[in-house]
Amino acid sequence: MRTLTLTALVAATLLSPVAAHAAEPTGTLPADDWRATACTQVPDLGRDGPPQGAKASGPSTLVASDRVPVEGLPGVLVGVDRLDFSGVACEVFYVDGRLPRDAVIDVTRNEWCASFTDTLDGAEQGDGQMCSSTGSPSRLYRNSWVDAPRDTLALAVTPFDPHSSEVVEAGRGYPRSWVGRTLATDHTGSTWNVHLSGTTGRRHDFDRSRATDRAAREAYARKVARITRAFEERKAEIDASHRSLGWKMFETQEARKERRDAVASAHRVRHLALRGVRLVVRDFDATVKGTLPPA
Repeated sequence: MRTLTLTALVAATLLSPVAAHAAEPTGTLPADDWRATACTQVPDLGRDGPPQGAKASGPSTLVASDRVPVEGLPGVLVGVDRLDFSGVACEVFYVDGRLPRDAVIDVTRNEWCASFTDTLDGAEQGDGQMCSSTGSPSRLYRNSWVDAPRDTLALAVTPFDPHSSEVVEAGRGYPRSWVGRTLATDHTGSTWNVHLSGTTGRRHDFDRSRATDRAAREAYARKVARITRAFEERKAEIDASHRSLGWKMFETQEARKERRDAVASAHRVRHLALRGVRLVVRDFDATVKGTLPPA
């Protein structure tokens, strides 16, 4: 099996500014549709890219979609749209939909893969994959493309040739015995998965009093103290580790981010309590996955 992974660095390069335009999941797309624009702005990686890589250009048609609702987040969908650019396929992998009030959600893991079958001079060589994933959590919808739909987080935009044939040249990373022979690849389907985690909240009104205000402030102080202790313990574990300095810096940054988010959540609970609203915060965790047929 030959597997080619597009890293988070490449994925980040693809996330260039695009124009927003809503479209129905079928038929020809307008030229300024954000998905069509994103596909045409993906840089051509040339010989350094995957063998199925292609450059999308010109008008496009939305030919297939796999959109799955996220249980526990009404109105939020995860999925892949496939666009056709006169034979070149482009799949846009994204999360879309307005979050419920008081929900704070991260995409903690995600992966999109297109699978291909390979033949060499007509003889089957097994299967290959072209994949894209993001290595670090992304907050919905803190970061997105400029001018993209507000409640849309694009995770990957990948053009590819669903059916290709080429004479293998030296220096492309293939075995020497393949040079000069004809390699054909055919798309056999795409798979994707997203893991979402964070918190959701439910509000309940109550009658304020001096006692409830005092209790809210004391609860906030205790919560912040616990958060601070947890951060200091985690920081001590990181400093005591024998891992690399780069790993320590990354883990410390993540620990600070978790502390900041936890303090912000506690502050929101206190703020609402001082207005007569009890916010019950619950942990949220969901995995969503799906497939698309061959292009």
